[in-house]
Amino acid sequence: MNGCSQEDCCAMGMVYEEKFAHFASELSDLRRRIERVETTLSRGITLLVANLTGIIVILLETFVKG
Repeated sequence: MNGCSQEDCCAMGMVYEEKFAHFASELSDLRRRIERVETTLSRGITLLVANLTGIIVILLETFVKG
């Protein structure tokens, strides 16, 4: 055996299970945060494209009229 009693091994197993559960929770939180950043970024890009399109249309109208 590795020199630890059954109780020690059981206790260590419980500690590792708790650490793994906490790690899994942290990963879930990180995943949600990344999803929010992606959503915000896609909205920002959409607004940027819409604004640039508007500027191009205004410039074209000015060029055609002027």
